[in-house]
Amino acid sequence: MNCEQHAALLEKLWEDAITPEEEARLREHEERCDDCARRRREAELLRMDLDALAQEELPLPEGFHQGWMQLVEQEVADMHAVSQAPKRQRKSVARLLSLAAAVVFLVGGTLLTRDQLQLTQPSTVKSQVTESGTAMAVGMVAAAAVAIIALLVIKKNAGKKSAVN
Repeated sequence: MNCEQHAALLEKLWEDAITPEEEARLREHEERCDDCARRRREAELLRMDLDALAQEELPLPEGFHQGWMQLVEQEVADMHAVSQAPKRQRKSVARLLSLAAAVVFLVGGTLLTRDQLQLTQPSTVKSQVTESGTAMAVGMVAAAAVAIIALLVIKKNAGKKSAVN
């Protein structure tokens, strides 16, 4: 056995997945190799320290539980306030999202069919189709940006309303 094999078996020992035969091979190698014997001792000491830490119960700071419960209650209240948003506001958000999705699909579909149009058009028209396709791509990006900005504004306004209530 070499030192690399010893290291691999030492890992198995750490995971409690070693056979008695492998354990014997470890010990034989450690009798001939001081470095590996030292590594095993260090690993065993480390494991004992970690086991001791796992058994130790650390006290929580005073007031920790009460503070934690207040945070949880505040989070529940915030979630409840958001879920109680007026139906009208939720409907307008849904309409805005639907409109943004329709614009993205319309422009995206146009861009996808653009490649097929280029195959059937004469070369002079190809450059016009390519240019219009680029313009459509820019338009699609702009529509997506507008939709994102609108969502952020709605979210910000909803946050202000829930903070006031």
